[in-house]
Amino acid sequence: MPEPAITDRRFTVLMILVIGGVWVLGIVFYLILRPNAPHHPGTPAGPNSGPTDLITVYPTPDFTLPPIPPVTKEPVHGTWRFVATQANLYTGMTQSEAISDVNRLAVDSDVIGMNEVSRERAGQLRTWAAEHPGWSFYSPTGSDPYQGLNAVLVNTKVFTVVDEGVLYGSRSSMRGYKISSRWVTWLLLRHKASKTNVSWVQTHMDAAVESHGHPRAKAGQRIRNNLAYMQVLKATVAKLATVGQVLVAGDWNVDAAADRQVEYGAFPYAVLEGDGSNSALPGLRSIYTALGIKGPPTRSGRWIDYIASWVRPAAENIMTFVDYRILTGGNSDHNPVEAVVQIKK
Repeated sequence: MPEPAITDRRFTVLMILVIGGVWVLGIVFYLILRPNAPHHPGTPAGPNSGPTDLITVYPTPDFTLPPIPPVTKEPVHGTWRFVATQANLYTGMTQSEAISDVNRLAVDSDVIGMNEVSRERAGQLRTWAAEHPGWSFYSPTGSDPYQGLNAVLVNTKVFTVVDEGVLYGSRSSMRGYKISSRWVTWLLLRHKASKTNVSWVQTHMDAAVESHGHPRAKAGQRIRNNLAYMQVLKATVAKLATVGQVLVAGDWNVDAAADRQVEYGAFPYAVLEGDGSNSALPGLRSIYTALGIKGPPTRSGRWIDYIASWVRPAAENIMTFVDYRILTGGNSDHNPVEAVVQIKK
């Protein structure tokens, strides 16, 4: 009776080979057909070099700009400066701590972009603006509770608010913070003295994506989120740039110093700033690219809070960064950044 046992063994071996072959073919087809991640020449390939299924189709921002105020009959010539500020207001701060930080920034700022503005915090800041003549506050409202997290305070003695809005940027995978979506807040402003349109775009991207300029392990989904967000941001800025100058502020959660050294292809320096190359103009350039890295860091030894401007070729550029400073001693877990911006016509 040994023959049936031999037959059973042969059948078992045959089935193992068939199943194994199917698995091998499946793996081969996956490797051939899977989308490739963007790869910058300076980016080392490797097991932790980033996601391998980055999407390539992104939503196009859908908004209509209002009629732009006409320029004066007589051209305006001169040089003007104002202070633009980026502040991440830690959600764990008390109301008095948050208002203390805002009071400090309002002393010499003309526009203040803020992150982590909950609905409760937005209500407190609306009250603050109502009690401080000369200030306007905007935090988008809507059914999604995360739409208003990026908010802006505007000094109305310096700027007129022409229009404002919010756009969906990307999904979010910050489970610990229970945030499911990231949004782009924008305002179209009119600089009164120079008669110049200056748009402000407030942003915030997912954290825990970068370590010393390289992608963090198991950060693929968050990197994909941020890449999608940056593509929406670029399209938004390009549209606003058709009617004037543009400033972008926000917590980008990538260390600017390390990003410039590694130049990973899915991080802000490569995606948003074109690695700082003049051949990539017009385009965004941050204070760190324009003026270099200056201390202190904005959080935990890293420069992750940014202010950037839309830069045109030199002959067409009328707005530049003159200087910036990073403030310490506040109540938030981030040090705010103040940039001195110059308009020269």
